[in-house]
Amino acid sequence: MTKNNTQAVNESFIEQILSPKRICVFGANNNLLGTMGSMQLHNIITGGGFSEIYPIHPRLERVQGFKAYKSILDVPITPDLAFLILPTKAVPEV
Repeated sequence: MTKNNTQAVNESFIEQILSPKRICVFGANNNLLGTMGSMQLHNIITGGGFSEIYPIHPRLERVQGFKAYKSILDVPITPDLAFLILPTKAVPEV
């Protein structure tokens, strides 16, 4: 890989982190005041800027109006960024 190619890959990676368009959110449900994940997803939705939002929830079919996925493996795209707003004991399961 040439220096220019490496720089382009690095810039693309940085842009995905700083300006993600497709995101997954772990830890949200439909109780807006019940969990930090739910509050954060609500802020993400109302703040805008994301073209695709994929909530991950093992039991719910919809989260805050969006189709929910039981696992990151069920999401039909590769997200630019994933938010994990979970208790530390739940993180290894992700």
